[in-house]
Amino acid sequence: MKKRFFLGAVAAVTVATASFVQAADVSAGVELNSAYVWRGITLNDGLVVQPSLLLQKESFEIFFWGNINIDDYDGTLETDEFSEIDIDLSYSTELVGLDVTFGVIQYLYPNDGSMISSDGDPIVQSGTAETYVKLTRGLGKGLSMRLEAFYDFDEVKDGYGKLALEHDGTVSDVLITSGASIAVAGRGREWTETGADGFHEYELYMSFAYALESGFGLSGRIAYTGSADKDVLPEQDTNVYGGAGIKYLF
Repeated sequence: MKKRFFLGAVAAVTVATASFVQAADVSAGVELNSAYVWRGITLNDGLVVQPSLLLQKESFEIFFWGNINIDDYDGTLETDEFSEIDIDLSYSTELVGLDVTFGVIQYLYPNDGSMISSDGDPIVQSGTAETYVKLTRGLGKGLSMRLEAFYDFDEVKDGYGKLALEHDGTVSDVLITSGASIAVAGRGREWTETGADGFHEYELYMSFAYALESGFGLSGRIAYTGSADKDVLPEQDTNVYGGAGIKYLF
């Protein structure tokens, strides 16, 4: 049943986006990361490969992203196959001086058990879905502030929000982005230790991007994340993680 759901969702998206692909700008990439950390939660404390595909046409985007576990997180994960595939559809515009993005994300878990409960046992589910809005405001001199709000309307039925402050700068044609963020999560989140809502994780990060004339681009990222409230997010196995990637614009 779960495999039929997964294959059916992929087929439906493929058919619906066929005409979009023909006129869209297409880029593909792959990253090798030292861990898979999602919203402060350690989903794998070892090596992962994360391929992606972006289709962009004017203000619309369709983004496909996946995670393949190379390490097995102390024998708790299947390796060398997709543990997660995300399909993100979004629309961006400008409103009252803000860059605004509206979107919806479908999370697919081909091998189940991607979310972690407070007792460490995987929650078996084939997928879930969120809708979101992101608001970004430039502050001048390379600084910007971004507010993100997500609502899971499928399995979790609760919200998650993040506030981030970033700075962009260029050194020898290398784009360097540094930032800090703080997040909150609702009590519906399965991984909260006490069922409380409140501050979830914080993160400090720096990323690098360099575009080559051939159409290829190189990137790197390093981050430090921690629990902002251990009653909401228990201490995790991974605090420092990072990786490198390559992207090609067709």
